[in-house]
Amino acid sequence: MSYSIIAAIFLATIALSSSVPYSNNERNVLARFYPDFVQLYCPATLKSYVDEEQTIERYQFFFTEKEYLTISEESLTMLYTNVMERTITYHPMPNFEVNGTRYFYRRSSKQNYTVEIELVNAQDRLFREVKQPYRYFYLSSFHRLEYSSQIPIMPYYEVTFICNSSLPTDAPKQAPLLSYIDRSFQYTPRYLLDLPLFGTGKPYQMYAYADIRNNGQKTIVIKGAELIAGDVTLSPKPVDYLRTISSYRSTVGVLFSAYRTGASFTRSLGEDASGTYVYPLSLPSSVALPPRSLKSIQFLTPNVTVQSFAYYSSAFSPVNANGKLFKAYNLTALSHFLPNGRLLLREQGRFIGQTDLPDLSIDETYTMIFGYDADVCYRREVQVLKGDETQDSITYRVKYMFENAKLSRDIRVYFKESFSSFKYFQIENISTSNEKDNLPDLISYGTDLRGYISLPRQGGEKMISYDLITYKYKPTNNVNEQ
Repeated sequence: MSYSIIAAIFLATIALSSSVPYSNNERNVLARFYPDFVQLYCPATLKSYVDEEQTIERYQFFFTEKEYLTISEESLTMLYTNVMERTITYHPMPNFEVNGTRYFYRRSSKQNYTVEIELVNAQDRLFREVKQPYRYFYLSSFHRLEYSSQIPIMPYYEVTFICNSSLPTDAPKQAPLLSYIDRSFQYTPRYLLDLPLFGTGKPYQMYAYADIRNNGQKTIVIKGAELIAGDVTLSPKPVDYLRTISSYRSTVGVLFSAYRTGASFTRSLGEDASGTYVYPLSLPSSVALPPRSLKSIQFLTPNVTVQSFAYYSSAFSPVNANGKLFKAYNLTALSHFLPNGRLLLREQGRFIGQTDLPDLSIDETYTMIFGYDADVCYRREVQVLKGDETQDSITYRVKYMFENAKLSRDIRVYFKESFSSFKYFQIENISTSNEKDNLPDLISYGTDLRGYISLPRQGGEKMISYDLITYKYKPTNNVNEQ
């Protein structure tokens, strides 16, 4: 067969063939990122008609085997059209449907050189030479191919939807979208909190980023996205994927609207998704997420307050001790829900420490504890006033001396001592402060003794004390009981 005849056959095949080139990338995608998965909304570009009236449409989508394993199968559906039928077909043979892929070819095993060729029609295994692009030929097998870049994609899945476009829908007219959940994408909130130098009057700065990971095999190009925060899990129960779900339509419409208007706000999803929050991402342009990549996008400007103090916490021990107090900060969310994530603390750009921030509701406070503060120390003395291990009760006198060596500022100390190891105990003779109108320095909260202590700068000291009575058996008088 001459090359001109083959070329004519090739052109006719391109015009009439129903084969669809496989694409490993998704473009112009809308995405809703959850902590452990993503819900993608992809344009349906591979479209054909089943009937002459062109009211019954066929949409085809292709996924490699590795890509499909990360997809929630029951979530595969079409939006903005009436789905009549969905078919998922597994193709176990290698997928040579990537038109344009180049290879090196030996016409025979005895040939000592290769020819670079390019796949032009996958269904008929039609190739052409790269240096002589008008020379076309067929291959009955791929055994003599040598790959110029990478091995062709192996087994794949074909997902086909048959839809009726003539039936009315209950949503505004929009181009149909493929919607599915993919577990190969996750995001994690990350916060940077930078504190100014004390006394400068400068505000502290806090930034919130979403670290979006693509652990999958394909690239997606996002033109609009949202982050969903809260406790959302995939249901093990199958959904009715043969019809378009109205709630999907309404929520996708909101995502489209937020993308068009560039909105950047936080809103609740409503009663059906109580406890979840939405953060539309303001993307200046399309964002590409290549395979095995991490992209960080700012999703919120947190409105918080930060209060610094020194922190002491310990379980009761009859042993004398001394040491330094911890640096601590109370972080309060004022106007936004803050999803859990890693927080890095800096002071004028210098790294101080990091912690895992839990979910914080509006007006909720979280105490962050970091390393020791070298300028704030304590001495602890324990004296047995009465009794011993052989008797039914022991009375201890406990004294603390706190000292602030900072030259620039006063320090507030949060104190907590726990007695949870005792079944029966009693606290007496808690010290009082004249500056507080003889109010006790510490207050009992269940099995804890807590209180705030002020330490003046430049060597300011404060002593507190209390008596502890422990019992082997429950006494008749009023005592704390575990």
